[in-house]
Amino acid sequence: VGSGTATHAGMTWRILEQRNGHVYVGSDGITNPYVGDTPASASLPVLCLLITNAPVPAGVTPNFYAGWARGSVAATVAVRGSQLTSRAVADGLCASSFGAGWRMAEFHDGRYGTNLTQIGGWAFWANGQLPANTRFWVQISDQQANPWN
Repeated sequence: VGSGTATHAGMTWRILEQRNGHVYVGSDGITNPYVGDTPASASLPVLCLLITNAPVPAGVTPNFYAGWARGSVAATVAVRGSQLTSRAVADGLCASSFGAGWRMAEFHDGRYGTNLTQIGGWAFWANGQLPANTRFWVQISDQQANPWN
């Protein structure tokens, strides 16, 4: 598990749409999934995800850029990116905030295609309600765009 202070810029997402108990979260013009877009000194909520294999809701047609996350999202209280010293620390923050199985949402959590077997990116739909006009820390597993990088 990480120790010390994270200093790398982290990637952030925002709410793209909310309706009927479902939320579409993802990248916008600020998001940089390659090197991060928000300094580690910033305080933002962590976007957390619990995968429950929930079915795709009516009105959502998953695709590469707008997949279905197969569960629910929630946001932690705002934390400084510098506190996110590893994925394990971020996942632990989600679990301690919301319960077992919750973890930090990841850039590629959206699924689409037959039986949701294809992995997308950039945005996803999930069950839940999130605070409006807020950016969220989201991790990415295959780029150097997390505070702990």
